[in-house]
Amino acid sequence: MILGESSTESLAIGSDSRGSAQVAADDALSDAVTSALGNRSSLVVSARTGVVTLSGTVSSFDERDQAVALATAVSGVSIVHNQIRVKTTD
Repeated sequence: MILGESSTESLAIGSDSRGSAQVAADDALSDAVTSALGNRSSLVVSARTGVVTLSGTVSSFDERDQAVALATAVSGVSIVHNQIRVKTTD
């Protein structure tokens, strides 16, 4: 298909190849990690087949390390990718 060409087929760029059951499992895992993190609303959690990515900003290295430890302890998490930034003072 050429872009701009009329077609009844939909063009899925970067489509998700996970089935609905895996998407539901990933959503449940993300929710479980978010719950374990408590009131850390500055953090964003994403999960895909047991791999959890944490991103956002916290105010200390201890807070970052604690978030990673809490996420790692959640059942179903196999790997935690830590993309959390620590806010430094100027």
